[in-house]
Amino acid sequence: MSEQQGGEILIPNEIKTVDFYGDPITGALVRVGEESRIYVPLRPVCDYLQLDWSSQRKRINRDEVLKEEIKGVVIMTTPGGPQEMICLPLDILPGWLFGITPGKITDPALREKITRYRRECYRRLWDAFAPSILPAITAAPVERQPSGAQLAYELATAVQNLARDQIDLEARMGKAAHWAKGIESRVTALELRLEGDEPISESQAADLALSVKNVAHLLTSKGTQNGYGRVYGELYRRNGITSYKTLPRSRFDEVMRWLQSWHDELSVE
Repeated sequence: MSEQQGGEILIPNEIKTVDFYGDPITGALVRVGEESRIYVPLRPVCDYLQLDWSSQRKRINRDEVLKEEIKGVVIMTTPGGPQEMICLPLDILPGWLFGITPGKITDPALREKITRYRRECYRRLWDAFAPSILPAITAAPVERQPSGAQLAYELATAVQNLARDQIDLEARMGKAAHWAKGIESRVTALELRLEGDEPISESQAADLALSVKNVAHLLTSKGTQNGYGRVYGELYRRNGITSYKTLPRSRFDEVMRWLQSWHDELSVE
């Protein structure tokens, strides 16, 4: 349904959707002259946070800054085609989100979700659009933190170098072969241990988020409120993590089997 908003209706140059802990959030890049701004539709965010849209519209209209900044932007949706939706500029969005008081929410999972939106939503959308807004800026080289596999390789190389010196020394004592075998066994065990504790890859994280989304949709269709909150909450509790992206790779297959089993149980009920 189109949302009627008086004044000029903006046509975006680019639309992107980012996955924010299972919630697809749309951003629309609008260029007017030399200025570029990112606009975010508010109605879907209200739905994700279980906020009454009518009450939020009234709150926005009472705020002098928010009232002046809201715009009607044509957003392409599927199904339904292009629709005019009420949006706030991304740089103003935190002002609206910080007007929501998590302390008044009784559901712990929903309270945590609102806090997560206030803390991370702006950065996630800005990261998605920054290359389009700042194409001429060459980012300074970022020193990457070594991955778990790289650390294992460097450590293994250091151990191997040490072992080589030790082998030369013990060759004169008749123990070189025995020492080399022991070093190799320890290095292999260390590589396996480090690799098992490394967080899941971006591809695995995307697969995990999709599986969570499928289970959450089934829970919601069967009357469960905040299906996402329930699935993520159980995932975090079972694995002792605070973000699905920090799940150890060694637990990825087990978690995917657990989600599939949950999905299958809900499908036959």
